Order: sequence, then structure tokens, then C-alpha cells
Amino acid sequence: MCGDKLDVHVHSLRKPRIIILNVPEDIRTANNEDTILRQNPEINFIKGSKAAKFTYVTKRIHRNAVAKVGAEIRKIILYKKVRLGWQICKTNNFLIATRYFKCSNLSHWTQDCRGDVTCPLCTGLIL
Repeated sequence: MCGDKLDVHVHSLRKPRIIILNVPEDIRTANNEDTILRQNPEINFIKGSKAAKFTYVTKRIHRNAVAKVGAEIRKIILYKKVRLGWQICKTNNFLIATRYFKCSNLSHWTQDCRGDVTCPLCTGLIL
């Protein structure tokens, strides 16, 4: 019925994100992959297997870097310490649960909300 008009799209798996805690100031997003490759030969990174996404500063003035890595490298690097510059930085999973505060449900945005208005403290319905 569709003939040649039907296209198949196979979804690819998303790469997991890790967070590198307390990154030094002189390490930038552009050069942190090269620094990790040079200073951590036991991890067996392949150039291009890690994609630096962004860095941010916490309230306590700690700089953290978030990167996408492959599943194999994630297993090796997760919960270990990585040398960056003159510091040893811890790594962890980077997971953010988005919560819409109108209905207190997780993982959806305003345009997708189908819930009722709830109290953010007790998640009870507001009449």
C-alpha cells in the first residue's frame, strides 16, 4: 500500500553522560579530552570516544565538567578518579530528573502536562 514511500528509521542509543567533579580552572571544554588522554593512560581512551558537553560552576565555586562517553568507557571510568592538571577529580553519573512543579510529576515539560495543579510540598491537589 505504501510502496517505496515507507522509510525505516532505527533509533540509536544515547551515550551516557558522566560528570567530572572539581575540574581545574585552566582545563577548558575544548582541551579536557586531550588532557585526560595524556594523563590517564590506564583508561584506554580513543581520540573522539569522549565528547565534552559543558562545564558549570556550583554554589560552592566548584567547577564540574559533563561529557558523553561510550558504554565501555563509562564502565571503566565510573566512580574512579581521573587526573586533570595537578588535581585528581572524581567521576560520577550525570542524571537530571526534570520535574514540572505544576503537577509534581517527573520527566515532562509545560506543553506535555496533562495533570492537575498540586501542592509542591505535599503533592496534594489544590482546589
